[in-house]
Amino acid sequence: MVPRFYGLPKIHKTGRLRIRPIIANSGLYSDSTMLHMKDIINLLPTNTTSIKHSYELTEILDGFEFTDSSMLVSLDVQSLFTRVPVKETLQIVEAHLTQLNLENPDRLRATTTLT
Repeated sequence: MVPRFYGLPKIHKTGRLRIRPIIANSGLYSDSTMLHMKDIINLLPTNTTSIKHSYELTEILDGFEFTDSSMLVSLDVQSLFTRVPVKETLQIVEAHLTQLNLENPDRLRATTTLT
């Protein structure tokens, strides 16, 4: 099966190409590998600098004292994952998995037989 390419319209964008290109790999040979890797990566520490949805934001801000000069800023990161340095990212993941294996080898062994 060949990956499927399509675009999502972005009418608020300017310029000639007003779509977000998507390459769908669903149903391909790599699916089972990706599912296995997802289970391993889910063992890593979670990110505490982002929120999942607006309800989580309201829970975080509940009881927070705002002043007249308070400001809430939301940043839209463009093309973040295309600029992630692969070599350094793999080194970071390996270091976290090594630490996890030292602290709790049974947890890693229960998730994967990979070394």
